[in-house]
Amino acid sequence: MKLAAFDAPQTIPWSALYTRLGRDDVRRELRFALRTRVADDRGAEFTQNFQEDPGILRGVKELFTKAKIDPNTVPEYQAVMK
Repeated sequence: MKLAAFDAPQTIPWSALYTRLGRDDVRRELRFALRTRVADDRGAEFTQNFQEDPGILRGVKELFTKAKIDPNTVPEYQAVMK
């Protein structure tokens, strides 16, 4: 199994899902399941989750600001930098 480098929202084929859950809820559940499976396969837990942690996101935004880089120009961050 090859994992994506990141999980931008457009990577989920939303039209193929039949659920009452919202898109963000489905994405969150899929991310949790995949992270759990990969952690089991690796034998090690993920130590951070910048996409779900407001403190880490705030720090990442600050680093982008100091580097004078627009995070929306970096595909891995476009989906989470609101």
